[in-house]
Amino acid sequence: MEFVAHRDELDFIAHLASAPAESAVVFVGEAGIGKSQLLETAQRESGVQAVLLHANPAEAAWPLSGFSRVFASIDDSRAVEFGGRFTLRSTEPQFMFAAARDLLSLLRGLALPPLLVLIDDIDKMDVESQTLLGFMAGRLAGTGLRFVASAERLADDSPLAGFQQREVHRLSIAESVQLALADLGPGTDPGTLQIIAHQADGNPLVMMEAARALSHEQTLGREPLVLPCRPSETIKNAAAYRLAGLSDQRRRMLETIALGAGSHVSALTRAGNEEINALEDIFYSVSPSPMASTCTSSSRSCARTCIGT
Repeated sequence: MEFVAHRDELDFIAHLASAPAESAVVFVGEAGIGKSQLLETAQRESGVQAVLLHANPAEAAWPLSGFSRVFASIDDSRAVEFGGRFTLRSTEPQFMFAAARDLLSLLRGLALPPLLVLIDDIDKMDVESQTLLGFMAGRLAGTGLRFVASAERLADDSPLAGFQQREVHRLSIAESVQLALADLGPGTDPGTLQIIAHQADGNPLVMMEAARALSHEQTLGREPLVLPCRPSETIKNAAAYRLAGLSDQRRRMLETIALGAGSHVSALTRAGNEEINALEDIFYSVSPSPMASTCTSSSRSCARTCIGT
């Protein structure tokens, strides 16, 4: 059986598409996590009519360019006629929301069959289109439309705040190995893939890039691996995504750890409590590990014990 990543997310989309109530959701996640692949698979597996649109960042300077593409995906002559007359007198919010209300009224009158509209990289659309779609997201009842979009991340003040937000989860080690085996074939050494899977840390694209960079002898387990994996653009982008929300203290602490051949907690926390707090924040932000799950000491002593040995 072909391995399909993100089965939980696909099941959620299938439920959303077939549910009697219309809704809108946006999946967020780092570069390479599989957002585009998720939407492509969802379109193939959809039990209702589904269209897949890719935002074009080159058109982001043109107001309503993204929304026009979304509207054109509605295959109905009456909607097409309305689309030809759909204009904004101004990009002021009151005019944009009035135009969106007119469109929603039209769609409700059309009594369209369910339509799943999949929008990849919606955060790269022009702001006006995002504003209209975000306004419509919470008012889709009776339109027949189900919006499922992908984005890297949404700010708190994003015009897409009307979308329900879900995170695309990282693959487990076993899922990462399955993904690579499906591509490289059953003869690949499972131990080699286990090592690469730990390096990829659940990112499917990083996993596949590393697996495909192996020599034939390495895939068979007959040659040693060069670790850590060389940082590709995907790894750099994923790292930037994960570091984006860190405080300056935590970022400086990570830089100190990364640049040292070996770091002891006494050196890392030499300046005082601020550095100790940053170190503890980093430790507890890491995914649960056997060491973390069995540690019962105080937070400060835990950081000293687990990182300073």
